[in-house]
Amino acid sequence: MSLNTLPSINTLQNNISKPAALTLPGYFLNQLRRFIRPRRVLLCLVFVIAAGLLALGKHYELDIRQAASALSTYIPSGINSAISGKVDGTRWDGDLKYEFKDETYPKKPTFHLLISMPDNTRSANLCKTLLSAAILNYPPPTLIYHEKADDKTQSGYEIVRNVHNFLVGKEVHDDDLVLIVGEESWFQLPAEVTISRFFRLTRDSNAKLLERYGLVSQENSAGFPLRSSPRYTQKVLFGAWKQCSNESGHPACYSVPQSPLPIHIYGRDTDRQAQSKHNRPQFMDSEMVFGRASDLRPIFKNVLNFLEFEDFGHHSTQYGFSRLFGKQEYQRSARYIASLSGIFLWKNWIYQKLNLRKDPAIRLAERNYEFGIGLDYSSSIFQTMDNSVEDIRFLKLDHPLIYPSHLRFSAGNPVQLPLDLNLTAPPFLQHKVSAPNPSPPMSALDNLPLANVPWTDINLLTNVIMPGGIVPAVVNFHGNEHFLDAMWEKMWFQKYARALLRQYIRSPEGPLAAQAAANGGDQWWDLRGGKGGVWTGRGEWFEWNEVCGDFDDEVFRDGKGMFGYESAEDGGEQPVYNGFGQIVSGKERPVKFLQVEEDEVDDEDWYEEEMVEVGVEENEEKITPDKESDGKAEMVEEDDGKSET
Repeated sequence: MSLNTLPSINTLQNNISKPAALTLPGYFLNQLRRFIRPRRVLLCLVFVIAAGLLALGKHYELDIRQAASALSTYIPSGINSAISGKVDGTRWDGDLKYEFKDETYPKKPTFHLLISMPDNTRSANLCKTLLSAAILNYPPPTLIYHEKADDKTQSGYEIVRNVHNFLVGKEVHDDDLVLIVGEESWFQLPAEVTISRFFRLTRDSNAKLLERYGLVSQENSAGFPLRSSPRYTQKVLFGAWKQCSNESGHPACYSVPQSPLPIHIYGRDTDRQAQSKHNRPQFMDSEMVFGRASDLRPIFKNVLNFLEFEDFGHHSTQYGFSRLFGKQEYQRSARYIASLSGIFLWKNWIYQKLNLRKDPAIRLAERNYEFGIGLDYSSSIFQTMDNSVEDIRFLKLDHPLIYPSHLRFSAGNPVQLPLDLNLTAPPFLQHKVSAPNPSPPMSALDNLPLANVPWTDINLLTNVIMPGGIVPAVVNFHGNEHFLDAMWEKMWFQKYARALLRQYIRSPEGPLAAQAAANGGDQWWDLRGGKGGVWTGRGEWFEWNEVCGDFDDEVFRDGKGMFGYESAEDGGEQPVYNGFGQIVSGKERPVKFLQVEEDEVDDEDWYEEEMVEVGVEENEEKITPDKESDGKAEMVEEDDGKSET
């Protein structure tokens, strides 16, 4: 290029002074570049976060109102993960430490079953509970009740007191497992499955607690650290139901964690009403509880003191237990918020948004409300039927079922048999008969399906609302007594109840297990022994016919009469006498049993009002009610421990 072709200085200055024409996209990019500055970015982020939180609070007002649900959620993240994938190789927690000073104590803990009753009135429903416990290999139950049947005002207090007395009695040791249920609770799965699920739920919950709250260091008297341990642990499992039994302003209602179930498990109506069948279970049901004796004692002691010295008969025992759980969860949440650092200006706002009221009585440092209480949100052990009847179906789980659900992707989580049932004994082989001359002798009364019939071939009560379906171990009907008759004939064992009870009585498992436990073996049977009957809180033993002889027709529903006194045509054993008129084999039929007071029959057509028809699978049995009610009779105890006949 020659010098003649170069632009002049004036030309260059003119070109520089003229701005280039901007396009519309270029203009916006230029404005955006000017806007992106650190201060403006920070202000925008604060604005967006605040707006989002306010919008979330407005849209999910009911969810946020649950006091600390976002802060103290420690239940399993998934329902299936809470259920045992296999039955434990050992029945007991491997972390247990046995430091008994008395060598007469068992080396392994034993298993106790308590059944609470409002008074000493016997009923067919109680006998159904006893039967289901016996044939599924639970230990002989101990009945806990208020002995003065005419005084109902102190019934709840007396039951709590009698349970506490049992827990501190000589028959129970610190590491013993104690299962407490109401008289209207039926067992569906073997005891081994229940114990295995309890430990699985406990371990999973403790892992969540450790992740959320971390460790706390323990120091000796000199102030030196000894070791670290989890700040909170779950020790005792209660049932969970859908409505709060206390006042709405009580910590038992607003401070408990939300259920871990999906937030739309019932569709758009989930958790939108205070008392609704479409609520997720998240409140305590004190009718059912499972834990070690050492962990149950302080809970029952606290409730006992409340009922005796503070409440004075104004509230129920349910109120007392749920009150304790609410205070525990409130204190956990309050301490968690107090431990937050760097956001002190936001703490009052967090309290306000979470509706976590400032209760100085609960937050006092010297008051400890930590009892290790947790709830069975998944209903894997405890199924409460109150407001949950429509969640239940009787299903034969021989193949995965895609059940109608409000949840997305439900097809990927079909209803199917729990794995732990595949790894336990078949339903009709819970008790083995090995004696050459069993008593009672084998007869036509012992006809059962083949021993190798699997769990997949029987109809099981299943909660189809739970993701993947749940087959609970224990079902409680408190508050839904009108469904008892209809549900009883649907239970998988009812059709074979007489034969299964005979199998249980002749099996050697009970006495052998009790003897082995007394010698320090790895057994979990109640050391007092006994088969086919019940213990009282005072240590008295009643045989089956002393408690349930008047109700055998309703319990067995086979028309064969009183258990153990069946006719020869049905396969019963007839009494044989010697020349002196003494019986040498068989049993004489009792002349008289305790009188029975028949309940009034309610003619109200409750079924049409409360049952809602839904889609029925081919292998599903619907619940059809029977209006007949159960009779009742009082159990009279004498000083010698025998019942009046």
